[in-house]
Amino acid sequence: GHAYYLLDEDSWTNSEAKASSLGGHLVSITNQQEQDWVWNNFGTGQGRHLWIGLTDAESEGNFRWSTGELFSYTNWSPGEPSNDFGGEHWVHLDGYRNGTWNDHHEDFPSRVVLPIYGVAEVIPNLAPPTLDPIADVTINEDAAQQTVNLAGISAGGGESQPLRVTAS
Repeated sequence: GHAYYLLDEDSWTNSEAKASSLGGHLVSITNQQEQDWVWNNFGTGQGRHLWIGLTDAESEGNFRWSTGELFSYTNWSPGEPSNDFGGEHWVHLDGYRNGTWNDHHEDFPSRVVLPIYGVAEVIPNLAPPTLDPIADVTINEDAAQQTVNLAGISAGGGESQPLRVTAS
């Protein structure tokens, strides 16, 4: 299962960095069930605005999830995304509109008026690979191919697996 965390009020970029430091990203909402769960657990009853991992900062109108997941489900508020005043490249669940989506400026001039909290989504056991000290290295060379066998590579779960790299 996934673990979700309510982050402190901050900008989208800082919230994404905090989620990354926890081993995840801002939440990617890929269906109505996940939308309802996130809103019901972190937003509803609070009128809270919540950053999600959706952005079009790289290319206006081309939204993508910070996780790289496929962007297919949407829950936009009526009239959104609007890019009002230009530069609305980050998406939040709108606490004034029952958690529907609104594109927004990353760092609204007065966040005291509209604080936005991040929701981090962490998938356990998908930590990036770590390199343990290499226990065994062998190099076999011939004119056609070079092969290096490394032992002691951990895939994040503590299990060491041999890694074979071949270059021709």
